[in-house]
Amino acid sequence: MRHIPNLLTLTNLAAGVYALLFVDITTAIVCMAISLVADVFDGAAARMLNVASPIGKVLDSLADLVSFCVMPGVVTYQVWFASSVPDYLGVGAVVFYVLMGCLRLARFTVNDDEKVDFKGLPTPASAIALVSLWLLFMHYNSIDNTLPLVLGLIILGSLNVSTITMLSLKDIASNRFKQIAFSLMLIIGMATCWVNPYCTLVTMLSVYLMISIFYHIRFAKELSRH
Repeated sequence: MRHIPNLLTLTNLAAGVYALLFVDITTAIVCMAISLVADVFDGAAARMLNVASPIGKVLDSLADLVSFCVMPGVVTYQVWFASSVPDYLGVGAVVFYVLMGCLRLARFTVNDDEKVDFKGLPTPASAIALVSLWLLFMHYNSIDNTLPLVLGLIILGSLNVSTITMLSLKDIASNRFKQIAFSLMLIIGMATCWVNPYCTLVTMLSVYLMISIFYHIRFAKELSRH
């Protein structure tokens, strides 16, 4: 039983490696979904079984680096950038995204200041944001105009290493602001899905970022005391 959390983490890693071997959009999206589920449940399993360990935390960051940084960056380059943008621009954007994600994960591994909320955008969230851009590009058949993807990688990488407090679901039962914020996200997401499903993820993530920035500015003093 004590090996279940690490097996889930390795499942996360295996899915990321598998997607890298094929570099296919559909495969990448399916594998990322598997990685996300495994990433959610490995920590929960470790806490439930009381087997959390430093090795597990490091292993989790290594798996996230592959599944949520390297894999989506490589797929983005191979599918959209390889033949549509200059190498210095496409490669530069992907390398920047991966490096910032790596720094984000390293900071998370050695620091112990994210017990309630996140500091900077978590790598799984930035990977979901990147997938949302994939879906938009696939829907609108945007092959030549890939500049938004380049900018997306740069913006997401910058958010990864920012010090902006990003909301998590922890303590939502006792936090009125979070209850309202996530309810608003859900309502906007459902409304967007009704109008244009392909814009749902982008819209929800945009709302999440705006609320998090407001939360960081509004409660900066209170947050700094904890």
